Amino acid sequence: MRAFAVLPAFSVLALSPPVLAADTADEQAIKEIQRRWDEAWNKHDIQAFGAVVAEDVRFVNVAGVVLTGRAEFERLQTRTHATQFKESVRTVSDTEIKFITPEIAIAHVKWG
Repeated sequence: MRAFAVLPAFSVLALSPPVLAADTADEQAIKEIQRRWDEAWNKHDIQAFGAVVAEDVRFVNVAGVVLTGRAEFERLQTRTHATQFKESVRTVSDTEIKFITPEIAIAHVKWG
């Protein structure tokens, strides 16, 4: 199984090795993760949101809070989607996918 990292628009990553050509199937898999994330966000469906991340996820949110594990991720999403994100809608404006090895891709997702 390949590992994918989806970074928010404000993340910056300097890559010194040459970027490898992307596999279309892998790009589509990454875009499917993004689609599921957006659908769960926009429905404020925390179970669907949690299903997008790995059980052992290590997630850093936009405030820099580090969440370890799906349960911790879901607890924060439950709280924030009941309060500050209750009416929010996530819309992706652009996605750039770069493969840094055949097994690792960085997806830079611009959203608002």
